[in-house]
Amino acid sequence: MKWWIRFWKRRKQDDRIKIMFLFFLGMIVFLADTVNSGMKVYNRMRSPVEYVVRNSSASGLTSYQASAIEIMEDVQAVSRQRESLLTLSGAWGEMTVTCLELYDDYLALAYGMPETCAMKVIYLNEMAWNQLIQTSGETGTEQESLRLDYQLGEEDMTGTAQIVYAKSGVPNDTACAFCGADSVRFSDSETGVRIQMRGQDLDGTTVKQLGQLGLEIVNSGDVQQNSLKQEMQFLRMRYAVIAALLCLAALVSLRKYGRCIDYKNQT
Repeated sequence: MKWWIRFWKRRKQDDRIKIMFLFFLGMIVFLADTVNSGMKVYNRMRSPVEYVVRNSSASGLTSYQASAIEIMEDVQAVSRQRESLLTLSGAWGEMTVTCLELYDDYLALAYGMPETCAMKVIYLNEMAWNQLIQTSGETGTEQESLRLDYQLGEEDMTGTAQIVYAKSGVPNDTACAFCGADSVRFSDSETGVRIQMRGQDLDGTTVKQLGQLGLEIVNSGDVQQNSLKQEMQFLRMRYAVIAALLCLAALVSLRKYGRCIDYKNQT
């Protein structure tokens, strides 16, 4: 502790020490920000990415395209996708939300949702669940599932379903529901394909491969926004490193040349 006492006394007596101390603190702050940004970049690189694609021509997805998607590197799960309008109803009234119908194995692999259940199960992301709680007047409760009547799409697909709150693991950009569907629901040409990749497409290989297959990325805006966030995190980390190096250079200069100035002043 003696060195700290000596330093503290010199800090009060010498303005140069005060400035050096400020540069030292600045260097520590910027290094901490670099580490924090690096961890965020690492986690984002390892987090799964979803692409929603469709055939750029008028026809639906061909068997060749489907097979080529499944053998792409880093593909974690693949499913045909159908967007339907879901209406949930109860004594409190009705609520309508967009529902993504996917294969059961995709729900299990990508989102960790059980594949089979005796009753129809519909999952709601956080935004949709909060909307349901507010609409139904169930505020103040901590339950994570409700049994409600539903109507899916314009077809006569109705019944009672278990509505489950999906806390995490699903897209939460907009209020959305998710449920399993069989191949009959995907028979028309308007259905797209949802692909989950294991990590970020840093070099654009995935986008290039999908384009070569004649596939159009429907959620290209989300993909570009995700890529932009990654680039901004890289830039923040880069500038934090530069700022830390500048603080270190100033610290070294003050320590080296400050002594020379003090010596000249004394002589």
